[in-house]
Amino acid sequence: MLPLANLLMLAAIVLAVHPLPAQSGSIEGTVYDSVRGAPLAGAMVIVEGTPNAVRADGGGRYRLDSVPAGALVIAVESEALDSLGVAVEPVKLELREGELRVLALATPSPGTLLRLVCAGAGLAEGEGEVSGVVRVARTRAPVSGATVEMSWDVWVLRGTKLEQVRTGLVARSGAQGMFTGCGVPLGALVTIRVNAGEGAQGEAEVRIAAAGIARQDVSIGAPGDGGAPVARTRDAGAGAASRPHTSAAGGVRLDRVQVERAGSVSVPELLRSIAGFRVVMGSRGATAVWTRQRRDCAPVYYLDGQPVEEANTGRSTDVEELETYSPGQAPPRYGGASATCAVVLIWSRRTPAETPPERSAPEGAFTPP
Repeated sequence: MLPLANLLMLAAIVLAVHPLPAQSGSIEGTVYDSVRGAPLAGAMVIVEGTPNAVRADGGGRYRLDSVPAGALVIAVESEALDSLGVAVEPVKLELREGELRVLALATPSPGTLLRLVCAGAGLAEGEGEVSGVVRVARTRAPVSGATVEMSWDVWVLRGTKLEQVRTGLVARSGAQGMFTGCGVPLGALVTIRVNAGEGAQGEAEVRIAAAGIARQDVSIGAPGDGGAPVARTRDAGAGAASRPHTSAAGGVRLDRVQVERAGSVSVPELLRSIAGFRVVMGSRGATAVWTRQRRDCAPVYYLDGQPVEEANTGRSTDVEELETYSPGQAPPRYGGASATCAVVLIWSRRTPAETPPERSAPEGAFTPP
């Protein structure tokens, strides 16, 4: 039998190797998606400064055990929020030893998200945003630098008749494949077409709910990549053929067919179908106003590359193509980043013998199929 002194020494060694557990408690609850009005499945709940982290299940439920007692900061990470560049405000709490704390977590409200995501876009009442991530269909890897074209129908009044016109906007996917489009009308069914070059294309549709925020990822594939088809979430239907085309990042272009379909008399009236413009009818005819700023401003016009007053832009029947750019988005030769209001480029119709004017589209610009 070991002497008492040896037994005490052995007990001390065992305690040194296996220290008593620290005071701890548990935290459980549900992560809620305020935009969709449903639990946020797959969200990561993290106790900052500790290795404690868990992913919420399909019902948004989570539980963290063996959480050190004391002052804590609880954070939430979500791919959906990451794609918008926003985060849930961390929650600070005091956890007592042996306590089971029930903690409900939620993403920012739709109104807060819109203010964060579309800051500076000058959203008008009744407008929201579409965002998502462009991914390779086979590998799910994010794709940066892809051209993302979003288009939808708007109703415009032509005299006493309502007509449906296709309009839209253009964005580019960022470093993590993320894209955002602000200024989309609530309730609109938006067609998203992605072109990443070399035949890599994808298409999807999403509707803007009353909350004003829609999330739709787009997978792309290429006909020649070993079997991956061109990705389509849903066919755009016959209306896709009349969508505005992009001539450069941030620009919208109406071709000759679209100009004729609009049925407008003057160039300013053509702008009625493009998001961001408002047309005012006066004694001298139609006047277009750019409304995506804190105050309205008068667009700057160029006819066949030369500056021109609105009154001298001519009739719509003389227009071959029309391009519009948001402030600061026009090609450098037409003001570029220094343009303080929208820029409108008008290209007139020419006979076959005439040399077409130089277009604004830069080398490598996306041309829809």
